[in-house]
Amino acid sequence: MIDLIELKERIDKECGSDISTKSRVRNIIYYKKIFCKIGRLANYSLMQIGDVINIDHPTVLWHSNTIDVVHDKHKLFFNELLDLYGLEFTMPLNIKYRLKDETKLDYAKGLLTKLSQSDLDTFIDTRIIPFLKINKYKYQDLENN
Repeated sequence: MIDLIELKERIDKECGSDISTKSRVRNIIYYKKIFCKIGRLANYSLMQIGDVINIDHPTVLWHSNTIDVVHDKHKLFFNELLDLYGLEFTMPLNIKYRLKDETKLDYAKGLLTKLSQSDLDTFIDTRIIPFLKINKYKYQDLENN
């Protein structure tokens, strides 16, 4: 079983601050969310989790249920802790990969090549054509082709 004190110390080290202090700094709040969610996944009670970081049980529940709002670097750390402690989370946190401008077109082309012809036709009819119509002055030379 995961030791909550050890988990808190690990998170404090990653955070660079004590997550049990009262703070409204976003970074610290996000690490509290990670602590609460890991604690819940490890089957600790809301009171046990809250006692370690000095928050009440409704706040533990709130942090645990809103883990999905944390930034990508926090999601990576959360996923590392899941792996470290062998915990399962049925809804893995998706990380938004930021693409460089020059790779966005290649990325889009790659996605489009994976679509079936009927899905591609639907995409063009429901997304591309309405987009071009909305922006007709900007792209009027494309509509004529």
